[in-house]
Amino acid sequence: MRYRINSGTSHKEPTRVLLIAFVVMSSLIFLSGCKEPVAKTAEQTASKKTPKRIVSLAPTVTETLFALGLDKEIVGVTNYCNYPPKAKTKTRTGGLMDQNFEAVLGLQPDLVIALPCHAATVSKLNDLGVRTLSVNNETISNLLSSIKAIGAATGKKTAAAKLVSDLKAKIESARSVRPDSKRPRVMIVVGRNPGTLQNIYVAGNSNFFNEALVITGGKNIFGDVRLKYPQPSLEEIISRNPQIIIESLVGFDYKPEDVKRFVNEWNALGDVDAVKNHRVYVWTEDYVSIPGPRLPQLLEKLEKALNEPAPAKSNPANRRNR
Repeated sequence: MRYRINSGTSHKEPTRVLLIAFVVMSSLIFLSGCKEPVAKTAEQTASKKTPKRIVSLAPTVTETLFALGLDKEIVGVTNYCNYPPKAKTKTRTGGLMDQNFEAVLGLQPDLVIALPCHAATVSKLNDLGVRTLSVNNETISNLLSSIKAIGAATGKKTAAAKLVSDLKAKIESARSVRPDSKRPRVMIVVGRNPGTLQNIYVAGNSNFFNEALVITGGKNIFGDVRLKYPQPSLEEIISRNPQIIIESLVGFDYKPEDVKRFVNEWNALGDVDAVKNHRVYVWTEDYVSIPGPRLPQLLEKLEKALNEPAPAKSNPANRRNR
């Protein structure tokens, strides 16, 4: 097997290559919970007072807060927090890894909710006496636990318990009983260089995508790889021969013609079953790459992709939002 940690970028379209690289890493951050060593924070320094001014440092947190009915308490979110639409009306405090610390403090929060990768920011906030909570969303189990933790910290235990119960019910409803021998072989792509099949990142084991795929009846062809997001060679992809390719592209406002082009770029792997049978899907919806309360939408989308017949060759753009 050949996996790369780093590899070269295309000499073409350098600006777009940098942009797509940023989107790739942002996607990995969303999916992995940007796992890094975590400072001792969260409830250890937390006040028991119900917060009235909450700042979210990640889209998954923002969506959970809104789902718990805390829209009035949210005073700040990241530049990537765009759902629900009301999130766009909240004050922006920077990116996922480059928060504007002064902007966060200026909002005078009584609770800041972060991911493990925000340990440095959380440590600074704790030093200043700001209450913080760090949650993880690497797996579906992590996600459900994070909802409970957010509910407990915000006085929304009952709402959080109901949300978790509803999500569990929908997960079980989506769970496939298809035997292993009948599960289609799937490759989930979370990033690559634009216009090329270079620097391909795929979902490996122990991540949100892999779990969702298994639940809905698919077999991740890189599910045996311990790396969460490996970079396989094209030879390895051809050797493993996926029957379905699902590519998640987020961060840009793609047009139908863009999606059609992205699908056609996979034609370079013409000997792969997914390409031969026209089962390459490009998804641009943000919920595909943000573990959160919209998990059922991802499960439904995966179910359709795994069970539907091959799309017509004449209209590959149909594969965008199925």
